[in-house]
Amino acid sequence: MQYAANAYYGALYRRYSNLRAPPEIMPSRPAPKTDARYPLPLRLSGLWQALRGQRPRKRQRLAFVTLNRRRYKRVSFGDSAQAAAVEESFERYGPDARFPELVLRQENEIWVKFVAGAAVRRELASADGLADFFAGLYARESRPQALGELPLLRHLRRDLDFLAEVGLLPAARGAELATLADRRAPAEVCIGFDYLDAVLKNFVWRADGTLCAIDIESLRHECVQGLGFAKARQHWKEPLWQAVFERLHERGAIPFADHVDLLELCFLARWTKTKIVTGKWRFVDAARFDAVQRRLAAA
Repeated sequence: MQYAANAYYGALYRRYSNLRAPPEIMPSRPAPKTDARYPLPLRLSGLWQALRGQRPRKRQRLAFVTLNRRRYKRVSFGDSAQAAAVEESFERYGPDARFPELVLRQENEIWVKFVAGAAVRRELASADGLADFFAGLYARESRPQALGELPLLRHLRRDLDFLAEVGLLPAARGAELATLADRRAPAEVCIGFDYLDAVLKNFVWRADGTLCAIDIESLRHECVQGLGFAKARQHWKEPLWQAVFERLHERGAIPFADHVDLLELCFLARWTKTKIVTGKWRFVDAARFDAVQRRLAAA
């Protein structure tokens, strides 16, 4: 009996064993390797400051994951709504070498393909690539909308009032800046895509020479175009910013040329307010408002 049973099961095995995938095409299951973007001492320092009430705790986390020798960037947000907003911006924008390729959204996480590239330097040689980036970005989607239908100037006054209340700006100067903003306000602004954190460390050069923006949460849609470019003026400095602006203006690719100073003031007031409430006082300087105030007054 034992012999018969062995023969029977042996025949079954020989008959159906060919249904199994051969070992060479069996899918591998490599264990993911995760590297935290920020070193442990820096993360512990931020947590300690948040627990002491010195600044709000940053709930966004960044890591790089390797699977089957492929690298991915994984960004964890404070909640799933933030991740969904980033996913929506990427889906509306569509595939483009200017941004990493979206892999998936999983709850409060966004995964994109890692983009290897060279750092962007603060030199005039970068101007053409930056101009190409913003020209393509603003051309993707743009429509005019009456400024009176938007809260832009109302938010500016609120931010200037806060800066006066905390003693950074004299109340009279805040009122003067608000008056200049009203005087320079256009009837319409353009609504569409923008890249709101266009500091140079948030770009890399791809191997084919394309400039790629790697700070994925900074791609926004349905926002006032030009706020990201206006912010760049505070970080790129001259003459790089002016060179990019002139290249865009020559192409007719900058829909906010006549009110870029107003947008810079709006950014600067909100940015300074944010640095104050997050305890980053080393970035706070009332002198930052001097140049934009002079340009608004001279117009």
